[in-house]
Amino acid sequence: RLLAVQLQQLGIEVSRQRPLMVYLPCGVGGAPGGITYGLKQVFGDAVHCWFAEPLASPSVLLQMAAGARRQVSVYDVGLDNKTFADGLAVGQASMIAAACMQDRLAGVFTVGDSALTYYVNAAWEMLGEKIEPSAAASFAGPGWLTASPTGAQWSRHHQVDLKGATHLLWSTGGGLVPEEQFQQWLDS
Repeated sequence: RLLAVQLQQLGIEVSRQRPLMVYLPCGVGGAPGGITYGLKQVFGDAVHCWFAEPLASPSVLLQMAAGARRQVSVYDVGLDNKTFADGLAVGQASMIAAACMQDRLAGVFTVGDSALTYYVNAAWEMLGEKIEPSAAASFAGPGWLTASPTGAQWSRHHQVDLKGATHLLWSTGGGLVPEEQFQQWLDS
């Protein structure tokens, strides 16, 4: 409910005509699943949540594609689970989170390590925000959704007008990262 109050204070309407698009970094799926569940309770069909996973570790994407009958791992499809976003490097998704998200989640997209590096730098240079690579995964969401054929297809299918949408990038941390480590990320 706090997010609803914050958006209202900023004069941001959330409705079917002015949808809220939320992009959440995702590892095992529990935290972003809980956030998605709560946002759907507050905003209903006016919110559309997307999970952002590393290209080498799309465990929730794989589990949702496989369904609830068998647990799959990124290793089962030949991925190595090695990513710059070490906080999201999860080989297997939570079966509970994947099952709960089947009819609540708008979708899942993947982000490569080079994009994570770019977004860590962009957040620092443009916003003065110190974020870790895992937190940067959500930053790819708006561009992916508004510029890709898949995003256009989703928008048409669900009759969601992205021109009036508010895009919210969920960022999960980085403020306590030691300066030396953060500088290494910026230099990579």
